[in-house]
Amino acid sequence: QVIVYFEMHAEPDEIEKFRQELAKREEVEHITTVSPAEALTLLQGSLEGQDGILYGLQENPLPCSLEIRLKKPYLSSDAVERFADNITRAPPIADIEYGQRWLERFIAFFELARLTCLVLGIFLIIFTYCVIANTIRLLVYSRRDEIEIMKLIGAGGLMIKFPFWLEGALQGACGAGVALLIIVCVEKLAMANLATLLHFYLGSGNYVFLNGPMAAILLAAGALLGLAGSFFAVNRLDAHYN
Repeated sequence: QVIVYFEMHAEPDEIEKFRQELAKREEVEHITTVSPAEALTLLQGSLEGQDGILYGLQENPLPCSLEIRLKKPYLSSDAVERFADNITRAPPIADIEYGQRWLERFIAFFELARLTCLVLGIFLIIFTYCVIANTIRLLVYSRRDEIEIMKLIGAGGLMIKFPFWLEGALQGACGAGVALLIIVCVEKLAMANLATLLHFYLGSGNYVFLNGPMAAILLAAGALLGLAGSFFAVNRLDAHYN
């Protein structure tokens, strides 16, 4: 969010007029006005055990401010910076803060985490493919006598291969389902402790970890990966049993 701090001598009418002008901008989703008294209360709450340093204050030194929440299409670093630069710096505005340095570090960390997850995901896909393919291949070899009998009584290649394809798809779907169950349980346990921390650093909002459509896509991807492994594991059946 972008925070606009006003001068101490700013009049309420000036602040309200400025707030209404900002509310008309297409980037703005919501604006919260924080009075000096509310700001002091928040500061005292953040100084747990150390709020005694404020007892000597003769008057409230904190100004009124506006906390501006932007819409999702404007949450990139460049868009936030352009929005802050386009806000007039004329009085009674004292300062505009949008955590530029923190945002840049966060984005850099996020991109590194995304790259790491991508590399790890590719490795796990290859590993899963190899495990399923080798499992199905061993299964084919263990049932070679049954396959020979099926060929002798007129079974076609598709009739022989289809059960192996189905088994590979089921293995992939079951593996994806177990993985989903584990990460959902971990997320539920972790969010119980991290919800307050995320709210403090990232602001208010709805955090979506894994919704229904995403879970269905992951299950389908696991089934397709298993199907691919079993398909290439039995693609030599025609050469062996024709």
